[in-house]
Amino acid sequence: MPDTIQFSNGNQIINYYAADGTKLRTDNFTLVTPLTVPITVGKVNKLEYEVDVINQDTRMFVDNFEYTLWKDPDMDAISLTRISNQEGYTTFGINPKASYYYYRKDHLGNNRELWRANDKKTNNCRKR
Repeated sequence: MPDTIQFSNGNQIINYYAADGTKLRTDNFTLVTPLTVPITVGKVNKLEYEVDVINQDTRMFVDNFEYTLWKDPDMDAISLTRISNQEGYTTFGINPKASYYYYRKDHLGNNRELWRANDKKTNNCRKR
């Protein structure tokens, strides 16, 4: 499994894995001003968060919980973003309101569709 993906415009994705192959964390680095000259093939830059130069978005995975880390010059903030289970998952936005998604499986048990539960007090779902 690749741990670093380097794009020619300077952006980068770094994945961290446990010894058993479980993904622990993903760091997405995005240059505020993309490079005008592409990076040389095979070259990998080491990027670190820097205000007004490089944005960093970090996702951390613990069992079926997903957390997001926001970097800020004054402080860092971590919030719960997603909880997964066999039937689907729940996402959390900036406000405390959650969105519920459900998998529709075929006769072999493979996920075929993703349905989002309506916000109304009915059991209707709409296809996403």
